[in-house]
Amino acid sequence: MTLAAAQRYFFARHAYRRATVADMTAAEWDETLDANLKSAFLCTHFALPHMTGQRYGRIVSIASGLGVRGAARSSAYAASKAGLMAFSASVSLEVFDHGVTVNCIAPGLTDTPLMRNANTPEEIAATIAGETRRRRGAVPVPGQRRRRGRERRDAVDEEPVTAPALTLDPRTARRES
Repeated sequence: MTLAAAQRYFFARHAYRRATVADMTAAEWDETLDANLKSAFLCTHFALPHMTGQRYGRIVSIASGLGVRGAARSSAYAASKAGLMAFSASVSLEVFDHGVTVNCIAPGLTDTPLMRNANTPEEIAATIAGETRRRRGAVPVPGQRRRRGRERRDAVDEEPVTAPALTLDPRTARRES
């Protein structure tokens, strides 16, 4: 088994497990947090000395919209992604003066094999319907302009943006274009 195949297997099995809190074991909870949060800590822990030593570095983590709003039968996944956002915000405050920026991108619902394998078509349709209703009622923050897809990507490398989760929702990006 190649490293890439092993990573796909591990993350497909442990990164997103659908279960209620009552049905989940402590070991399943730990596996999900290890895959989504502890792995980010370990990578960051070992990369930071090199980045701060050269006074330059970019750390970009991928969270999830579920880390902001949660979802039924997704408590471990949502908690791990919320933790990843808070971890990124905290680390960014520690290293910003050393030329290192830390960002966390929180995509909206994205059509991936992991998402399709973890949800029924009915659950996916219900989630999309709920997200559409939520966005229609959302009120933008005064003074903030939503970044379009390319602007979000460029901001990570060119501007000293750090900490807050940049939300990326493919449906919103299409409408903004």
